Amino acid sequence: MLVIAPIGQSVAEENETSSPLVNEEVMHTYSKAVQIAFERVSDLENYEEEELARAGSWLVVTGVAIEDHYRTAAAPDESDSVRFLKGSYIWTFEDDNSAMEGLRNSLEAGEIESFSPIIERTFSTRFWPDDPYFDDQWHLNNSGRLGGVSGEDANVTGVWDSYNGSGVVIGVIDDGVDHDHSDLAPNFLVSNSWDWCGDDHDPDPVGNDAHGTAVAGVAAGVGNNSLYVTGAAFGAGIAGHRLIACGFDDSTAANALSYDNDDIDIYSNSWGPFDSGNILEAPGPITMAAIEDSVYNGRGGLGSIYTWAAGNGLLEDDNSNYDGYANTRHTIAVSAISHYGEQSYYSEPGANILVAAHSNGGSPDYEGITTTDMVGSAGYSGGNVTHDFGGTSSATPLVSGVIALVLEANPSLTWRDVQNILVHSSRKNHANDSSWSVNGAGHLVSHKYGFGAVDAGAAVHMAENWTSSGIESNASFGPFTPGTEIEDGSGSWTEFNLSVPVNLSLESIDVFVDIGHSSRGDLDIVLESPSGHQSWLAEEHNDDNNDYADWMFGTVQHWGESSLGNWTLKIRDTVSGNSGTLNSWEVIFHGVGNVSDFDGDGWPDYNDEDDDNDGWSDLDEQACQTEQFNSSSHPIDTDSDGDCDFLDEDDDDDGFTDVNEEACQTDTLDNNSTPVDTDSDGDCDFLDEDDDGDGLSDENETDLYKTDPLDYDSDDDGLSDYQEVITYGTMPLDSDSDDDGLSDYQEIVIHGTDPLSQDSDNDGLNDSEELMWSSDPLTFDPDNDSDSYYHFRDCDDEDPGVNPGAEELLNGKDDDCDGIEDEGYNDTDQDGDGLSDWSEFHVHGTNLNNSDTDEDGLTDLQELEEFGSDPLIADPDADGDGTYWFDDCDDNDSSFAPGVPELLDNLDNDCDDEVDEDYFWLDSDNDGLTDFDEFHQYLTDPNNGDTDGDGMPDGAELNVHMSDPLVADPDNDSDSYYHFQDCDDDDFDRAPGKPEQLDGKDNDCDGEIDEDFYDSDLDGDGVSDYSEYHNYSTSPDSSDTDQDGISDAEEIMRGLSNPLFPDYDSDMDGFYEFEDCDDKVGSTYPGAPEQWNGIDDDCDESVDEGLDRISLIGTSLDMSRGTVFHSSGEVLDGPNSYEQLPHKWDAANNSLRIELSGIQAIVGAEITWSMGGYSLESNTSLDGKFVTLLPIDCKNPNNNLQVQVCDEEVSIQTLTARVAEQDYYTELEWSVLVSTWEQPSQEGGFVSSIISSAGVVGAVIFLIGLAGGGVFMGTRYADNRKLQDALDAYGVTPDRLAVRPENRGIELPSAPELDWSGKED
Repeated sequence: MLVIAPIGQSVAEENETSSPLVNEEVMHTYSKAVQIAFERVSDLENYEEEELARAGSWLVVTGVAIEDHYRTAAAPDESDSVRFLKGSYIWTFEDDNSAMEGLRNSLEAGEIESFSPIIERTFSTRFWPDDPYFDDQWHLNNSGRLGGVSGEDANVTGVWDSYNGSGVVIGVIDDGVDHDHSDLAPNFLVSNSWDWCGDDHDPDPVGNDAHGTAVAGVAAGVGNNSLYVTGAAFGAGIAGHRLIACGFDDSTAANALSYDNDDIDIYSNSWGPFDSGNILEAPGPITMAAIEDSVYNGRGGLGSIYTWAAGNGLLEDDNSNYDGYANTRHTIAVSAISHYGEQSYYSEPGANILVAAHSNGGSPDYEGITTTDMVGSAGYSGGNVTHDFGGTSSATPLVSGVIALVLEANPSLTWRDVQNILVHSSRKNHANDSSWSVNGAGHLVSHKYGFGAVDAGAAVHMAENWTSSGIESNASFGPFTPGTEIEDGSGSWTEFNLSVPVNLSLESIDVFVDIGHSSRGDLDIVLESPSGHQSWLAEEHNDDNNDYADWMFGTVQHWGESSLGNWTLKIRDTVSGNSGTLNSWEVIFHGVGNVSDFDGDGWPDYNDEDDDNDGWSDLDEQACQTEQFNSSSHPIDTDSDGDCDFLDEDDDDDGFTDVNEEACQTDTLDNNSTPVDTDSDGDCDFLDEDDDGDGLSDENETDLYKTDPLDYDSDDDGLSDYQEVITYGTMPLDSDSDDDGLSDYQEIVIHGTDPLSQDSDNDGLNDSEELMWSSDPLTFDPDNDSDSYYHFRDCDDEDPGVNPGAEELLNGKDDDCDGIEDEGYNDTDQDGDGLSDWSEFHVHGTNLNNSDTDEDGLTDLQELEEFGSDPLIADPDADGDGTYWFDDCDDNDSSFAPGVPELLDNLDNDCDDEVDEDYFWLDSDNDGLTDFDEFHQYLTDPNNGDTDGDGMPDGAELNVHMSDPLVADPDNDSDSYYHFQDCDDDDFDRAPGKPEQLDGKDNDCDGEIDEDFYDSDLDGDGVSDYSEYHNYSTSPDSSDTDQDGISDAEEIMRGLSNPLFPDYDSDMDGFYEFEDCDDKVGSTYPGAPEQWNGIDDDCDESVDEGLDRISLIGTSLDMSRGTVFHSSGEVLDGPNSYEQLPHKWDAANNSLRIELSGIQAIVGAEITWSMGGYSLESNTSLDGKFVTLLPIDCKNPNNNLQVQVCDEEVSIQTLTARVAEQDYYTELEWSVLVSTWEQPSQEGGFVSSIISSAGVVGAVIFLIGLAGGGVFMGTRYADNRKLQDALDAYGVTPDRLAVRPENRGIELPSAPELDWSGKED
């Protein structure tokens, strides 16, 4: 077997190498933000060649087992799993030059999903201006110095009476913290601190790196100690982290931002990409995953809090949304305001900004921030204090300090609770700033200040009473890939619409875009909600870099709005010269609400076209009248044409409906069986009784009418046989039935004449003749005026004086029908007035026989040519008002003349060129309005003080109540209050004096809603009726809204369950799901007996604690000693010694085997064995549960243990089994008496040897030796006993007496110096 063993090993290795690699995809399991981060970092075009050349490590995503990584095409020399990303690894290559080619081959072979270089990057602290400074901490208590606004501060002093941040830990992620500073040392926590540049627990800054020290002082400098400064949360702990003082990679940043995330509550970050306005930079996938892991699992599952400086690049037109660290929804982006409450001149705007805080700046007077500086001459000011710190670097730790006060007030707040409290408690600063707007939820919000200046007092008060932000829901839409070009430089918006069917109460929104553009700074990008509120994600600025490639914008602008409705992504290019394309976009909404997934396929119903997953879309099922939420109910489609039978009118798709085929006796399910239709009239021949389709049956045409049954029109006159026979009664075989020269078709269709009469109108002219004379054959043509001329010769057949033979008269007629009227009168003048008869008759209308037609003394010619008056109207005084027309401003109206009284009629009655001037100051009806204003301006009745008759004077309506005096002001809701007195005149339940009801309305119009229910508690559940209705939506009339046996108050106060949804005890163990750590297992619940099974049975967040492991482990040999201790070194049980004699092992001839039992595989224990301090790994079974020691050949010992026991021949050794699992270690010991004596070989028989002469001599000698040996052995035994007593006194066991002195590890005291006096002189 020893000979063939190597061959078997070789075959096994060959099989292992040749087995195929299994790669299960994992990228889809990551969050969208992490996936986007991977897409960004894996684009190798984003790196310089030098960066790729020096990349020794690569981030790889693969589902291949880690033990098989060396078998991939890339064949890394080392592979380490990434803590936060299951399925991600860091591969290291000794040969950097071949790494990238190997990785590409692995990607093409499908062995890996993504690879990207691990590159160290550098970041900048947030810059603060170098301006004059002042010696006070106005950001904590602003008294109005230097023109600042008194009270414009963080409002922390009132909070300090109750809270100072005690028990809360703030992690300062920066360039180090000078923890020797007397204002920082008492709060500094070394165990939670780390130097990521020096790899130790001391984050002390180097050189002049004073930024982190100043940040720490703003957040949590020690207060009330008579030294230097105080921090906003002066009782909070400080965990210093030195990170940005050196370059760091994605993995290092992830470790720093999640370090001790159960102990560190707040990570304060006053750093980020350089604020140049032309940099887009975001966390790598490992960092993004670490932040996501911490916000959901840090702080014991409540979530870590991240604050981040919004940036100081305003002068460079930078925007906080170009910083991927500050624009993620998991961080709180903080902008800066001055002591005036105005935007600091450097503070970047952005739709991602949640809150503003105070920092340096201000105009005309500047004030800096006073905080801690490095001890000694280093730092900003060469002392322990600096007075000119600032930027968003200072605003951010101020918010971190306020959050520490909030968490001390309510340690149970989640990360979302903290954000909600900041949103609702921050106050509006700089009220006149135009950036403020009201979003669709009624929140005041600004791209400069977020929801306003941080207010510690309001935030802490709200935190004290806060219960829960509700369960978070997310809804994703996209990605959409329109590939739409963005019009270059037009300034017009290109819009992309999104209809959202999900109703979430929003908190934040992620907008992912992939835009190809050669100068991305040319673009404006806006997201508009259904309410019309806009988030400006990007604005035109000086950035000529390429593309928004896989970039995530964040916005909190729509906090509280509903996601339901139509959203619009708007993009425009405002600068000519560069074009771009929107390749893809996606929106993810985050908030509170219900997102259902009926079929559990991972697609929410709003995105699922097939809700029951039965292969038929919901639209098809609705149309086919099957159930879209029942996979057993689906449409039937016999001919598989995609139309269900319920809707399909032609089952065999042959062009004929099933109804027609059944009538024509063809097969409805066979498309080769179709009806025949000779005349193509839609009726098959089988059913058609009229083959030519003329309306007459074939039988009647043949037998009765003698027409052609196969000819639709037998006489070809344009009328069918049916029309001629049945409809018109004409001859179907004669095209002109009445022989008048017109065909039957022409008479009926074109002229409408009678086809059976030659003279349709019976006027003596046949139809065709009348048409020839252009006469109407349907109208009788008599001589109407009896002048012997028909109308077609008479120019007026109604006038007997007009005809071709009449005399021409001056009468406006063509009497003689020659086409000219009144010819011959152009030169005659019968009355001698100088006007021709023709002009008097036709032009002037005067009397051609009277030279003064109007008898006013002026001839017609004079009036026309000299005075310009009307010769038909006498001129003395046309209106009889005693004034001639040339003196009268209106001689046609007697009410107009000089001296006539002025009337209120918008006319100049007295001809003085003024209108209604007598009414300028007159108030005839005493209603407070002048008659002039009433008539001209208000259109009210100047003689009626209440024009609309509603009981109020016109003047009071206009000047007091601002009401319309022309429209009566009734009481619309009949509650005795006009609309200007009533806060809602359409609601009877709302009016002054009405009793307040719990209905979300201001019933009594006092400006407050439901105020009478602030303190009432109708159901006695301990929650006010107001809070139940407005805050929790629970029933004010039921103490247990969801009827689950837990009162609303208890569910709300605990914050572990929702009072609107019943809680369950699935495993019936007496504990609800929010109390039970596993509600599916009945043996797992709070207080359950803990078992040794790798499970937290009693739900105390500790696994297998408090167990008597020594008793639970069974052994094949009784042990002599047992001890259980914690990984920290604490002894939990023992050491326990047992009265057990050493087990004997004849090591020269026998094996020794010890077995353990009672250790379940689920515990995941690792068992190691040792003897005398030497490992027995090679003697241990694969599962570690037994050890076998084979006989020892002392002539050829092969390890130190064998050398030791062989040298000692007989010794007592300690055999130890160490069981390691969870954080526990159990050591079991056996004392073993080991003997290695071997019986020498015999050449002859014993008896023969004795009886020989030599044997006799030998026996004698043996007996003598035996006696002497007895004396020697007795002496040696006594000496050994003394040696054992000495070893016991010094705690030395025999197994530690190693063969080689240098390996013994024992320090014994030196021998005493004795004065030997026995020597003789």
